[in-house]
Amino acid sequence: MAAAKDEYFSRLRRLFLRLGFFAARCAAALTPSVHSRAIVLALCFAAGVGLYFGLLSEPPLWVGTIPAVGGAAVACGLLWRGSRWAWPAVMAVAFAVGFWSAEFQTLRVAAPVWERQSTVELSGRIDDIEERDRDQRLILADLKIEGTSPEQTPARIRLSVRPASVPPGVLLLVGQRVSLRAGLMPPPVPSVPGGYDFQRTAWFERIGAVGYALGTVAVQGHPDRETVWAQSADGIERLRLSIGSRLRLGIGGAEGAVAAALVTGEMGAIPDATVTAYRASGLAHMLSISGLHFSLAAATVLVVLRAGMALIPGLALHWDIKKISALLALLMMTVYLVISGASIPAQRAYVTAAVMVAAILVDRSALSLHVLGVSALIVLGLRPDALLSPSFQMSYAAVLVLIVTFDIWGVRWSRWRSRARGPLAASGRAAAIYMLGVAVSTSVAGLATAPFSIFHFQTYSAYGVLANMTAIPLVAVSIMPGLLLAVLLMPLGWEGITFPVLRWSLWAVEQVAAWVADLPGAVLPMPALTMPILLLAVTGFLGICLWRGRARWLGAGLMTVAFSASALFPDQPLAVFHGDGRLQAVRSGDGLVLSPGRSNGFARDGWVRRWGAGSGDWQKEGLSGAATGVRFRCDPEGCLYTPPDYDAPVLAVAHSAAAVAEDCGRVAVLVSAVSLPPWSELRRSCGQTRIIDGWALRRFGTHVVSLDPASGVRIETVADAQGDRPWSLRGRYRARQERLAAERQAENEETGDDGGAAPVPVPAP
Repeated sequence: MAAAKDEYFSRLRRLFLRLGFFAARCAAALTPSVHSRAIVLALCFAAGVGLYFGLLSEPPLWVGTIPAVGGAAVACGLLWRGSRWAWPAVMAVAFAVGFWSAEFQTLRVAAPVWERQSTVELSGRIDDIEERDRDQRLILADLKIEGTSPEQTPARIRLSVRPASVPPGVLLLVGQRVSLRAGLMPPPVPSVPGGYDFQRTAWFERIGAVGYALGTVAVQGHPDRETVWAQSADGIERLRLSIGSRLRLGIGGAEGAVAAALVTGEMGAIPDATVTAYRASGLAHMLSISGLHFSLAAATVLVVLRAGMALIPGLALHWDIKKISALLALLMMTVYLVISGASIPAQRAYVTAAVMVAAILVDRSALSLHVLGVSALIVLGLRPDALLSPSFQMSYAAVLVLIVTFDIWGVRWSRWRSRARGPLAASGRAAAIYMLGVAVSTSVAGLATAPFSIFHFQTYSAYGVLANMTAIPLVAVSIMPGLLLAVLLMPLGWEGITFPVLRWSLWAVEQVAAWVADLPGAVLPMPALTMPILLLAVTGFLGICLWRGRARWLGAGLMTVAFSASALFPDQPLAVFHGDGRLQAVRSGDGLVLSPGRSNGFARDGWVRRWGAGSGDWQKEGLSGAATGVRFRCDPEGCLYTPPDYDAPVLAVAHSAAAVAEDCGRVAVLVSAVSLPPWSELRRSCGQTRIIDGWALRRFGTHVVSLDPASGVRIETVADAQGDRPWSLRGRYRARQERLAAERQAENEETGDDGGAAPVPVPAP
């Protein structure tokens, strides 16, 4: 008995030793080297930020503060003792600080949000102007809205102003104070659960309302700004508008609009056809100011200045001209950032490029994981919400995979070039390496950004490698240097000498984009990725890039599983109903058939892109040409929908109370614009039928109805996906209820009334 017991514990000990050895091997594979620990800290910081934004309710500030402060104290103690747990503690602190920074930023930018759609008289100072194809988009700050107290006035609003609303001969400029009549509404809700959330974007931009100008915009002049900083900001905005206008008018056409966008960051004037061609061809990244543009501008300045100073012996022999050129390139990038408007993508690109140039100043490699990690920490530390933007995700994924790829292949290509015999062979091999580098970088960057592109846009550009191989050399050699020279010559009025070359180069890139976009299968529609699948794919991608040895195969396996799951288990809703009740869609075949009309154009495009276009045509009598097995019949009272493999209707759309009473007992889901409160007899008579009434549509936003074989009917709403956050539907409703309660309490205190009977509670969305 004792021998058997000893044998058991011996086996158990060997098992633990083997598991420990396996864990140590995994830790060795997953633990970065000293030079790449910054990238791991950036990932931990980003994970903390992501956890905060993934919560469905707003946590109190102490939830992030206590772990961050306490963890920092513990980590300092472990570092002081040289403990082996010091590095895991530092990673945990980075995670906690990321969570806290996102939480703190949400509180820091808090501002009132407009609660209703209304027409008001208002005045405000123009904070920004975006020139668009058909109108101007103004950002107004320092607002005064008639009938609205300062406590309820948004910090900023965004208005669309058509040319007819601006008096002839009047030029709107940043810093002017204007008054007008405008239609205001709250920031729009997402069109689908989990889709692009403009409410969240507007919250962090402190935009509390959107709308449009009614009538004439009256300019009240330039107010006296309080600080030199404010006056300088107005001057910079006017300079940006002047530069953009001279480029658009001087170059002309779509080419001029693209040139202005590459310098000032204003893309609104680019024709829709041009933007569509760039997106379909995989060249959309060239339209928005990114790391590519900052890097090319900095490289142009660095190479030209270093070559010029090398021709002066006194400088070349006694000064470090490489660092002088890098310092001037950094200064030029700072000016470029200011002229570009310092948008969030531009700030991210500037920080990344600036850290790389700063690495040259301290004799470090400009392209390394360490530099990338430092830049990501700076960007996320300044703006944690940048983590959610497609530009941040795609650009950092592309740079990461490029660093890893060229770290592996760069040395081999350099050796191959060094073995060339004679200058002609060396030049030929250099050209071959350049073209090969463009092809490889485009390919791997396209694969790295594919999960994010599919998640956000549900498309993939099949010929992006071909388009980029043709366009990037033009951008690098002609367009960016030409634009830099044009801006430098503007004070002298000589920028026109660069316009012919710029016009031809931009035209050539546009032709490449149009040609590639017209190729068969240029844009591949892809099934939308859910958040868990995206996180799995990102984990696999990071494993391929950062793990060592055989562990990289684990990363490849995770990416394979993610894309396989997306293909095998696509998101196929039975029906979708927009929050305003005017747009509906039902499944027929491999996609959705939308109700007729032209309302909610943005939502229509998003639904078709996300779930595909179904077979059939929605008419008054129902679907004509519907897919096999689909029956959708309509009459003036409503519609009945029967999906394939079902004998009886599953979903009903009722236009009246009588239709509700007729259909609610025979279907699983009933949708009606009629409000059916929980206490109504009509709703009680429906039994187990799931009801989506007009109140639910307004409060919860878009409803997505699906059939789950395990649980039956599943209904997802925008409000459920957003959760109770300050910018969300529920958060806005809660803030409004708290404000009304505070106003009632203040009024009761003034009148000496105890408030009487308690108000009837209204269910929150």
